[in-house]
Amino acid sequence: EFERDAKGRDVKMRFLNAACKPAPNVEIVYGYNLARDDSGRIVQLLNVGADGQPAPNRVGLTGFNQKWEKGVRFEACDAKGQPVVWQGISAIITEFDSSGNPMRTSNLGIDEQPVRDAASEWSVQPMKRNRP
Repeated sequence: EFERDAKGRDVKMRFLNAACKPAPNVEIVYGYNLARDDSGRIVQLLNVGADGQPAPNRVGLTGFNQKWEKGVRFEACDAKGQPVVWQGISAIITEFDSSGNPMRTSNLGIDEQPVRDAASEWSVQPMKRNRP
């Protein structure tokens, strides 16, 4: 089941079974609430439970905020959209080259410094391309 904004973009998704009752997906959530910026990019995603209220997924993440700057910054958030630290990570930043290819991904702690914890085997992951 989908709810769309005036521009036809999905803002709510709900997962239903064959009897049209709420059903979880593989992330153990029953749908998503989405917020978008003026260009249509997702700036917030909240997982929802069977009652349509924000709820954590199978790894304990309720949602995330996305900031589109030089790259993309993902920040875990609570049910009200406020930033939280999730498994030691405050933000994940992906940087892109001029063609839009990901070039580096960094896990950052609350101090904005690279952090490694049990949730991830790396703190900064550079990516190289063998083709232009």
